[in-house]
Amino acid sequence: MRFLVRLLIVSFALGAAVTAGFVFLVIAALGEPAMQQLAAGLGFASFFALFDAIVSEGAPDTAAFAIGAALWTMALVVLVLPPAIAALVGEMAGWRSYAWYGGASGAISAAAPWVAGAGRAGEGELRITLILFLAGALSGLVYWLLAGRTAAEGRSEPVS
Repeated sequence: MRFLVRLLIVSFALGAAVTAGFVFLVIAALGEPAMQQLAAGLGFASFFALFDAIVSEGAPDTAAFAIGAALWTMALVVLVLPPAIAALVGEMAGWRSYAWYGGASGAISAAAPWVAGAGRAGEGELRITLILFLAGALSGLVYWLLAGRTAAEGRSEPVS
């Protein structure tokens, strides 16, 4: 029973963490010129790719699905995976540190474009990396606030 309750708490906390990270990224996109340029570039590129696919192939469903899948994958890698990985490791290890949940989630979010090969060392890209770190750290801290503080409660300590 305790496991099911913990699973519900963790699931709710992860949902809230992803939502907080998404809201932060939307607000950051409104205020940061590098994010505005990135969003505009992605928006126009996606629109023109969809338009080109509709005109050339006559299969708009396939093009729309491909664009949706690409956007879903980017959101999954930047918003969902970082707090989920930090939560999984933190829960398994029984860590209750806000530094772990915020730092690990922020580092994973910031590293995602660099690992994927999309990062370059320009000024705009470094600002975007900082924004991704802050979004990940915020989502990790929201998770910690809702579930991470109580990790490993009720576990019996191993007998040594």
